Amino acid sequence: MLSFLLVYLFVLLLSAIGGIVTFRKAHTPARIITILLIVTFCAETDAIYSAVKYRNNMAIYHVFNPIQFLIISLYFNESIPSFKRKNIGRYIGIIGVIASILNILFLQPLNTSNYYFLVFESLIIVFMALYSFIEMFLNENHDLIRNQHFWISFILLSFWSITLTYWAMHEIIDKHAAYFIKYIAYILVSVNILTYLGLGATLFLTSKRISQFER
Repeated sequence: MLSFLLVYLFVLLLSAIGGIVTFRKAHTPARIITILLIVTFCAETDAIYSAVKYRNNMAIYHVFNPIQFLIISLYFNESIPSFKRKNIGRYIGIIGVIASILNILFLQPLNTSNYYFLVFESLIIVFMALYSFIEMFLNENHDLIRNQHFWISFILLSFWSITLTYWAMHEIIDKHAAYFIKYIAYILVSVNILTYLGLGATLFLTSKRISQFER
């Protein structure tokens, strides 16, 4: 598994570099995704190191997940016109950070899994991705295939739908299908690899032909 995780880190690093290369000519939402890739690479590197050295990396995800949620909320705030007009994404991101803090204080301490928050995070991100599709589909001027936001929203929707499914069933899997955990772990890491590879490729390949929402 460790070698598989190192492949994951390498893909994350490549994707982050792809975003950095196009950062100067990218518009704000794409820059936010690049920041997400960089932060994710740093957090996952620290998490893998802590898992190997200390046998517990839960505190890292308690810190990283609300930051991740805030960054993704800011992305949707900049890419969805109705969100941008009223700063809805920013408010959602702040609410998520508060929810994470409350989860740590009252439900799941730093040394335990924060899957309650992950279920919340997944639900809200899935909602925002679906809402972004509504706005794109209602705009008849959009060429969806050439629209960078379409592909980023599609990737985020796919990833967080799978994440939601797993964490919503986490307790059931732990109690009744513990022997599948090893295989599920490989599947989840594979999904992560495909997700971040897709985001990096989207940033790099669409940087010269960005199709933005009508403002």
